[in-house]
Amino acid sequence: MPLSRTVLTACSSVGRDGCGGGHMGMAYQYISQNSVPLNTCMPYFAGGEGVDHFSVSGSEPESLNTADKCQAKQTPTTECLPATAGNWANSWLRAEGVGSASHWRFGDAQVDQFKNELMTFGPVAYAIHATNSFFGYASGVSLSGCDPIPPATSPPGANHAVVAIGWNTKDSVPVWDCLNSWGDGWGDRGKFKVATCAIKWYQTPGDMSGSASSWSFGGGAPEPGPSPAPTPAPPAGVWSITSGANHCTLLDDGCIASKNFPQNYADNGRCIINANSQIAVAVFKTEASYDKLEVNGIQYSGEASPDGITPTAAITWSSDGSVTREGWKICPTGSDLEACPDGYTLHSGDIPGGDGFGNGYDNPKPTIDSCKDDCDAEPSCLSFEYSPSSSQCFNNRARIPTHAQHEDFLFCSKATASFDPNSSMA
Repeated sequence: MPLSRTVLTACSSVGRDGCGGGHMGMAYQYISQNSVPLNTCMPYFAGGEGVDHFSVSGSEPESLNTADKCQAKQTPTTECLPATAGNWANSWLRAEGVGSASHWRFGDAQVDQFKNELMTFGPVAYAIHATNSFFGYASGVSLSGCDPIPPATSPPGANHAVVAIGWNTKDSVPVWDCLNSWGDGWGDRGKFKVATCAIKWYQTPGDMSGSASSWSFGGGAPEPGPSPAPTPAPPAGVWSITSGANHCTLLDDGCIASKNFPQNYADNGRCIINANSQIAVAVFKTEASYDKLEVNGIQYSGEASPDGITPTAAITWSSDGSVTREGWKICPTGSDLEACPDGYTLHSGDIPGGDGFGNGYDNPKPTIDSCKDDCDAEPSCLSFEYSPSSSQCFNNRARIPTHAQHEDFLFCSKATASFDPNSSMA
């Protein structure tokens, strides 16, 4: 008996902000207190992308607002959408026991309990943190939200609800089979696998077995709901690897790097990248003339990078069968790159050795902007590193980092500076 997804997503959320996503607990509570129509009475007609709720908000659809469908608590709804020719008398359900939902934090201690819920009652709704790597998931076991996202020191909280439908075991560790809500164009035809560490918490509806007498529902066999519309292309700034994921890596910050970065990439590598926004290069060091990143038909190699280029087609990476170097990391301009002040671009990395202008390791600045001002005052300063936790500021004569990121230091290089590959820190 499929209930109307339109009503539950639009009406059960706080402020009826259906565009802002939903919450399984609110849906359970709404079913227990309101007459919820079936999908045949009020079919799913929402549009847009499955990730819209991360950045878009808005009240319930006009057709619900006009017909006062969300006011069921005060004025019970008594009509279906005209286009369905449905009959309200046999097209709704209310079940009071659903509202007594249980909320469980998740960890290794809850694995057996989670398995029991799946075996006894079926699919279980749970919460994860959808990182940028999750947006581009295609196969394998997702670790989305398992690790801290720098400069944070603890894993992020939940921001997305999904459903577990089963599990299997890999190396004696459970791997959970799940469904997302972003259409069959995402992931493995809408499905994905996830590690235990990615599950933040789960919530189950209340026990309805002893309260069937309190149920209210109409008769009639519901008809199958409409097939979901094809999933549109990812929004700008969300990149993915469409081929050769064993030679490129989609990182949690949304950037893509050569395999093993910042260690040397492998010989005979090839991958294809879907990048739909301007490129910001964090690091670019390949074997000149042989290992190439091709953007818009132009091949970049050595330390000549595609920084600032907006791709008009897929990006291709290829390495030959001999010499390798540290590799590359490219990012969509605009997300985490905005951590640096205006006129500077954020890179992932470090130049060890203290301040390059004689200030050593003792150059504290109260803010990142004051560290920027320090660099601006020195004409030969091409980048600076700033730690929000220690307020330390280091200025560099080089624009590109040479080592992996150190602690929580942000590496900001002058976006308009011309890069001299022979420059180095004094």
